[in-house]
Order: sequence, then structure tokens, then C-alpha cells
Amino acid sequence: MLISPRDRAGTIAYAGRFLIIGYLFLKHGQIPRYYLPKLLFKLRLQSRYIKREILNNEMYLDLKDEGLSRDLLKTGIREALAVKLVHQEVKPGDIVADIGANIGYYALLEARLVGDKGKVYAIEPVPENVELLRRNVKLNKYQNVEVFQLAIGNKNRTNFIYLSSKRNWSSMIRTKQAAPTIKGKIPVQEVTFGDFCLKNRLYPNFIRMDVEGYEVEVIEGMKDLLKDKRGLKILMEIHPYRGKEIKLMLKTLREHGFECKAVINEPDSPQLLIQKEPQFLKKMFNFCNERLGIYPSGLFNMTLGQLIESEFLSKAGWVHVLFERK
Repeated sequence: MLISPRDRAGTIAYAGRFLIIGYLFLKHGQIPRYYLPKLLFKLRLQSRYIKREILNNEMYLDLKDEGLSRDLLKTGIREALAVKLVHQEVKPGDIVADIGANIGYYALLEARLVGDKGKVYAIEPVPENVELLRRNVKLNKYQNVEVFQLAIGNKNRTNFIYLSSKRNWSSMIRTKQAAPTIKGKIPVQEVTFGDFCLKNRLYPNFIRMDVEGYEVEVIEGMKDLLKDKRGLKILMEIHPYRGKEIKLMLKTLREHGFECKAVINEPDSPQLLIQKEPQFLKKMFNFCNERLGIYPSGLFNMTLGQLIESEFLSKAGWVHVLFERK
């Protein structure tokens, strides 16, 4: 069977990328995914939880979790560009709301940055995550973090969350990405962020949210907060599943005075490691990615209007966007 030049080029690009990634993992001592299950099995014989230093905090990681805990065990850091952005934007004395706090990866960092005069409201609906989040807050002796077992959405009600074996993929909506990992659903208490703020008498300076595709509902539930003209920063992970609804959400933010301050497409492990290599290897790796249609990673400067009108969100996949109203 004859292979077209286009298919042949794609095959060569795929093979080239595979070889470069193999070289990077071997050189830099990264743990390949196919070795990790054996390591985890050995560790589980000792304990389900393992303590690691992450971003200058101590964290218990859950060896049964195939998501965030496993990523942190493998690399020690996740979403490096977004972490850098949090370092830059969160100031001493800030009031931070962390929506979708998981086991505290960002919340612990935020607690250290805001200091004794600030406060972090860490909100997470999955019971196993909440339990570990509380343990991690206690482990680091933070008195400025308050944990809430809640889902944030557009209504006050009992709703359901789909549980994933990768617990950071658990979601209020059944996403295509997480579907193969879903192991059931449980009832959770959902409240609007507006009512949450009223009940707790707070107005945050900074909101970080990662809610696995439920960001549209979260923004719908904070309309009263959006109408307030005070300054606010929102660092949001946007998921590409709901194209038209996401565009409407972005328009809502623009109508309430928000602009894009930064747009991040996070690099994966190979893209991080390649930065340490000679220029010719970087060019070869980037060429392979381009031929395979892999969108470039990095920090992008664009207006909110450009983000709405462009195809960036659909092509790049999961991105972090920092919105700011001054």
C-alpha cells in the first residue's frame, strides 16, 4: 500500500518526536509513565499516603489517585507557568478564593503568599480531596486557610459530581476527556459564589478556579460580584468542551470591565525539558510538533476581544487565562 507524502511526513514527525522524548526522559531522569505503576505498587505496600515537599510546602500525596498526586510524585511540579503567575499576582494581605482546590496544590502556595494578614478560602466538593486538603493545611500549620466542602455553580441545590480515578478530573458535567476514568457519581451541595461571598462576608482580590468544564456555571453564579466595580483578578483554567458557551462567558466578563492580562498554554514534560537542550534539538522538536498539529506552549499576550474571536481556545485545548478588572 502506498503512503501519501503527507502521511509519510506525519509518521516521520511522530517517530522523531518519540525518539526525542525518550532521549529527554533518559537524560534528565524523568520517570516514564510505564515504569510509574511498578513504583507506586511498591510504595503502596508501605502506605497509601506519601509525604513530599512541593513548592516549598509539605504535602501528603495519595498513591491511589491516578491524577494530581501521581503527577506530583513523578515531577514535583505541575502547571509551572500558572504557578509562576500566582507568585507574581498574589500579594501579602490578599483575600483569595480557590475554587476547585483539590488537595491544596495552589491553596498552600496562596496561603504562604498572602501571609498572616491575608486569607485563603479553599473550596472543594470531592470528599476524599477535602480530607487530604485539610490534612495538608494542618501539616503546614496554616491558620489563614479555611476549607469548605462545596461545589460552586449557578444554583443553590443538591447536585451530583462525577468521580474520576484521576481525582482532579472529577467534574459536575460528564466530559469526554474524563469519561473513560469515571467510576461513579455522588451528591454534593452546590451554591453560587455570590451567595458564598455573602454568607462569609468576603470580597476576594484574587480568584483561582479549575472546575473541569463547569466554569460557565460558576461565572453565572457570581453576577452580583461581577457588577461590583472593585478590582478583581480571576485566574481560570478554561476547558474547550463548550465552545459557544465559553465565548458567551468571555463576553460577560468583558461587559463587566475585565480584560486579559495573560493567556497560558502549559508545556508538558518534554516541552519543559527541551528548553535545556541545544538549539538544533529544539528546532527539530518544534518542527515535529508543528507537523503533528501540536499547538505551541508558552505565555501569550492577547486582548479579551482577540481571545473571543480567535480559534486559540479550540486549538490549544486546556489553557489558563488571567482576567483583571482594575
